[in-house]
Amino acid sequence: MVQNWIWLDVKVNQKEAEKLDTDGFMPAVLYAHWVIHDFSGGFKAGNCLCSSVLVTGSSIGRPIETRNSIYIPVGRGFRRKVRREVIRSIAYGQ
Repeated sequence: MVQNWIWLDVKVNQKEAEKLDTDGFMPAVLYAHWVIHDFSGGFKAGNCLCSSVLVTGSSIGRPIETRNSIYIPVGRGFRRKVRREVIRSIAYGQ
């Protein structure tokens, strides 16, 4: 369960979008400023997180799925388009 979340649509070229789609994913990730609870124990409450790419069919208002996790966004969030470099900087803390 996460709050203060942002759905990030990653700008990719057509070839990358088609590859993701073929593999069952979409060019989007979930960033959360606050983990409320992680049922798998991977994140402590209060941590932030950035997911891997989302499974095709994920949508706001429902649990959001990646290859290995299901996130339950709580409260209000946002949706933004970003360049791939933004995701890299979040993931590597740059």
